[in-house]
Amino acid sequence: MILVLFIGTTGLRIIQQSRNIPNKEWFLFGVPVWLCILTRHINAVLAGLLPLTFLLVSGSRLIATRFARSQSSRRWHRLQWKWASQKAMIAVAVGISCVLLANASLRTLCYAVQLRYHSVVGFAFLGRLKFLAGLPVQERNQLLDEAAKNTNSADVKKLISMLRNEFTGVTANWDVATFKKKAQASLLQTQDDAGAQGRFYSALNGMVWTFLCPPDKILLGAVAADFKRSQEITIPEVVGFLFVTTKFYFSHRDVMPQCASLITFRDKNADQIFALFKSHSYFRHPKKLTYRALFVCWAGLFALFCLITKIRKRDGADLASYSAALMALGLFIMFANCLLAVFQPRYTLPMWELTIMSVTILFGAIMEYLVSPLPSVSRSRPKELANTPH
Repeated sequence: MILVLFIGTTGLRIIQQSRNIPNKEWFLFGVPVWLCILTRHINAVLAGLLPLTFLLVSGSRLIATRFARSQSSRRWHRLQWKWASQKAMIAVAVGISCVLLANASLRTLCYAVQLRYHSVVGFAFLGRLKFLAGLPVQERNQLLDEAAKNTNSADVKKLISMLRNEFTGVTANWDVATFKKKAQASLLQTQDDAGAQGRFYSALNGMVWTFLCPPDKILLGAVAADFKRSQEITIPEVVGFLFVTTKFYFSHRDVMPQCASLITFRDKNADQIFALFKSHSYFRHPKKLTYRALFVCWAGLFALFCLITKIRKRDGADLASYSAALMALGLFIMFANCLLAVFQPRYTLPMWELTIMSVTILFGAIMEYLVSPLPSVSRSRPKELANTPH
């Protein structure tokens, strides 16, 4: 979460550069993006923050060029479009480099300690499939049948068949870890062979594509329900969930022995951990502020910002685009979480953080534009254009 904040502030510094962006700024943006991807693969979405911003800026410049009333204004917007397009290409290169570097780092570390690298998206997706337990038998079988038709892999078909057998009777508390062990035992003759483990995870990952390419409306309904739930959650609910999951250790010491030496758990009990949540009021406020309410606040500020830039004759395309990109990526990360994994309140944290940053940027820009004097023509245009004859 701290890295995301650093990404947001560094990105803001970059988009406020008038033309030439120092290489140092790109480096300071790329490093935390790379580190974020190492913490969770879904954070690769953050690599698209600046590319999306500059693409939005380019689009706004093209529209402004078409509707410009004077030749000089049209030339200025065209020049701004050219620079924004150049920055967009650099941003795309930096973003792709961060994703590739993160992937290479993981593979190198695995090789160094003699572990076979494999993606765990398939294991995470098993949690997403918990919603099958609540479906009527006919709908569940329909979804599984459609998934089985999307693959030619015998291993993937076997996994889907095992899923069909799992969801019979009372399965509200379906244990993903137990199913994983059963699937491994069924698919593999030996679990010590690294190649065999790779085959198992390949089958799990292949199963993800059978459900998502294309996604069935039943699955999309479950995703939509979780996404709606994420919009109704409050910050105290998210923070409380973090304390509840921390308490989980004390009733499962035998399966988490590595945690015993951590200072969080050392010489403490579950009541002492949760007492921290109860004793600090800032963990429990604001109680009624949902994400949906925050989104409405953002939309109002965004509209007000656009209105003020027009009245005060300020060029706010960069800040507006950056604010919109922060908001869009936050929502997309949440949607991707709902699509690939079972909903957990902590998954909403990046969405909250990116939106709060966006709101803060808009509010700060509105205050600045209201108190600062109106810019002159020469100050609002690049020197290269202001010095040329009209």
